[in-house]
Amino acid sequence: MTRPGSIVAVAAVWTSFVAGGCAKEQPSQAVGKEADEVMAKLAAADLLDGKSDKVVSKCASCALAMNGDPQQAWETHGYSLHFCSAGCKSGFEKQGDQAILTMEIPTK
Repeated sequence: MTRPGSIVAVAAVWTSFVAGGCAKEQPSQAVGKEADEVMAKLAAADLLDGKSDKVVSKCASCALAMNGDPQQAWETHGYSLHFCSAGCKSGFEKQGDQAILTMEIPTK
């Protein structure tokens, strides 16, 4: 038999998680001109493999010089960015659009 006090305690803990935001923190997203720059960077990185398929197959964290791994993909703005390792992926996920804005696109 459950006690009314234990139900209240469980409800209080659940409420604190929901209200406190136990969900994963989302990186900030660029707006306006900065958002246009993010999309331009993603489009340029996408074309490095000669295909416009919304897949950036080179590791963005490694200056787009190393091959990425589809197992280490991050989906953002309709693009799939493949990273060479979980560490590279994690850095980009945490920084969000700011990381994309700092990407240097190599010239061929």
